[in-house]
Amino acid sequence: MPSRFYSSIFPVLVGSALFLVGCARDLTQLEPAPFPAESAVFLDGFGPGVDFQAFAGSKVDALSLDAAVKRSGTTSLRVSVPGPGDASGGFAGGAFVTNVPRDLTGFTALTFWARASTSATLNVAGLGNDNTGTSRYPAEVSGLALTTTWTKYIIPIPLAAKLSRERGAFFFAEGAEGAAGYEIWFDDIQFEDIPVGSPRPAIGTTTIASSVGAEVSLPGTVVGYTIGGGDLVVNAAPAYFTAISDNPAVAAVSGEGTVSVVGEGSAQVTALLGTTPADGVVTINVGAGPQSAAPAPTRDPGMVISIFSDAYTDVPMSFFEADFDPATVTDVQIAGDNVKRYDNLTFAVMEIAPPRLDATAMTGFHMDVFTDAAPFRIKLVDFGADGAFAGGDDSEFELSFDPATSPALTVGNWSSLDIPLSAFTGLTGKAHISQVIISGGSATTYVDNIYFFSDVVPTGPQSAAPAPTRDPGMVISIFSDAYTDVPMSFFEADFDPATVAEVQIAGDNVKRYDNLTFAVMEIAPPRLDASAMIGFHMDVFTDAAPFRIKLVDFGADGAFAGGDDSEFELSFDPATSPALTVGNWSSLDIPLSAFTGLTGKAHISQVVISGGSPTTYVDNIYFFTDVVPTAPTVAAPAPTLAAADVISLFSDAYPDVPVDTWSTVWDVTELADVQVAGNATKLYTNLVFAGIETIGTPVNATAMTHFRMDIWTPNPTAAPAVFKVKLVDLGANGAFGGGDDVEHEVVLSASTNPAIRTGQWVTLDIPFSAFTGLVTRGALGQLIISGDLSTVYVDNVLLHR
Repeated sequence: MPSRFYSSIFPVLVGSALFLVGCARDLTQLEPAPFPAESAVFLDGFGPGVDFQAFAGSKVDALSLDAAVKRSGTTSLRVSVPGPGDASGGFAGGAFVTNVPRDLTGFTALTFWARASTSATLNVAGLGNDNTGTSRYPAEVSGLALTTTWTKYIIPIPLAAKLSRERGAFFFAEGAEGAAGYEIWFDDIQFEDIPVGSPRPAIGTTTIASSVGAEVSLPGTVVGYTIGGGDLVVNAAPAYFTAISDNPAVAAVSGEGTVSVVGEGSAQVTALLGTTPADGVVTINVGAGPQSAAPAPTRDPGMVISIFSDAYTDVPMSFFEADFDPATVTDVQIAGDNVKRYDNLTFAVMEIAPPRLDATAMTGFHMDVFTDAAPFRIKLVDFGADGAFAGGDDSEFELSFDPATSPALTVGNWSSLDIPLSAFTGLTGKAHISQVIISGGSATTYVDNIYFFSDVVPTGPQSAAPAPTRDPGMVISIFSDAYTDVPMSFFEADFDPATVAEVQIAGDNVKRYDNLTFAVMEIAPPRLDASAMIGFHMDVFTDAAPFRIKLVDFGADGAFAGGDDSEFELSFDPATSPALTVGNWSSLDIPLSAFTGLTGKAHISQVVISGGSPTTYVDNIYFFTDVVPTAPTVAAPAPTLAAADVISLFSDAYPDVPVDTWSTVWDVTELADVQVAGNATKLYTNLVFAGIETIGTPVNATAMTHFRMDIWTPNPTAAPAVFKVKLVDLGANGAFGGGDDVEHEVVLSASTNPAIRTGQWVTLDIPFSAFTGLVTRGALGQLIISGDLSTVYVDNVLLHR
């Protein structure tokens, strides 16, 4: 399996401004303040300004303080490595990041002490990972042997002169070994100026096929050392090295291990680590790349699940290259066709967003590839039913292609690879396809039209219709599991020829129509008022085109043929917009303005469907608006926790403890107490940050396990928007600034769990274990909310167990 230790958490600092009024000064003579040359990462506590951030997919509560097991002083760091299949995370890992960059140029090594509850091998540990996904100078050692006794480990810094402003102090990652999890303890993590011997730098000796415009990083950059009589290899980022090209007209170099391919031909690239020559040489052969587009796909969209193609609608992707792989991906156009170009292609990971891709009904996998060297390899990875990497039910298989395989790889031209899924013999699961991993002999490779396909037309839907994601306040539903439906008189009339049955498909309730010449669905009086709606939605599965939808309004009298009726019918096929996909679910989002003859919309009474297939499945029938309301129309979800398990700061459901203020004099926001559907709610506007204080009567949350609050915002929540929650504990003396205060801030976004959303109530139920710096909570005195959401409604602010 590929390494999976990476992060999607981006730290954001909220500071305070200090305004000075006084005599004018000559600011031109001021020099920038130097960054601190601080050595401590963790001694008896976190070093100055150090914060731990768990990697994405890891067990977020794996790290804790341990006063019982320590190497020296009073406290160590305990890491609980999860066992296989642990629902809380597939591994333990994260980065120790400083809030102010440090000057590490005066140190030669990162050192730490460690022990484990059993003999084990630490997957990776190192420095220079600042958890942003853009770290320039990571350096790491893999496969460190851990024992049950405290041992000191030394990681030499490859070239300390590069680290004049580094925020990545220490990182580690480790997965289960064997059938169970285990414990690791770290202590005395610090930077030191100690003898580490002479470095032995090297780059990978290899030949790379590339193309003009590509960026190539030096491959295989390592630095060897002799430590304690043994050899130690540090995997160092290419940015530590200086590349040297013998042909700058082909390969132009920068000062940090990167080569820009600027012309056709051949070049040899060597490198220096500082002033020390590195072993190895990279030969770069540059071709022209593809001059024409890949062949256009011709398969019916209903027979395809697409990852990337101009010809189809693609599934949502988490990424097309991971921060833990060496490749870079660029979207380029070739003869008007969108193509992915991969540079530094040792390997690249494409990951499908949850809930992953169900390929059980597919028979093959397709990819168009342009490469200048063989072989080219494709690996498919299924994360299993839990949808998690290394969850215990993963499966995968890799195939390699060259000019002699079937299908054959053609070097220097587009190769259309149609591969039976049965050829991926080790891929025992296909219902949760999560990754496509490519690798090969050419550093620059172009790919297009990546999709799964079936050559067997299904007789009915094998998976549920896509789950609706619109906020319930923006929908009037006729039939859907996702919403509350309006009352219906019937879903097929006694005067139409159709019959209707409610069936379940993958756990989802669906209407199946047989003998579908036409079928009438009728809304019960007083009918449906769609005058505030802008669109109509229906999910349809049919084996033949066309499919028709008629909307009928009975007018103000609510009676059929009362003289003020209006109606209009639309027909859909593969060429219409929206398009009907035969043999697969079609999600039809139709503007109400397209029903041009529907002059009335305040008394919608009938939806009439008809089409070319006698058996048709429909789901998620509703009217909608895409106009986000400026305020919630329904109250926040009422909490159902037992009162004995709750400490409430603000909620209609429980008695509240005393709160000094919901908006301090030093915060930047405006606060109003409002009613939402009869429920008391806090409304923050112009929110930069808001301070909520219980300093007068600090809250003892020692027995609680979670912090919860409900929020609603009309503001955009797509990346890079964040919402932050900080908790501050006043310590044993119960006084603010008393010397024993602790705090931690959790950063939430549209991609975290829980996730922030626009136009709907979101329950933020966060375990205290996620507040890693909040090592005590016997005297909680402050709650601070901040971020990019300027308007936030808040309810049900609770601590619970």
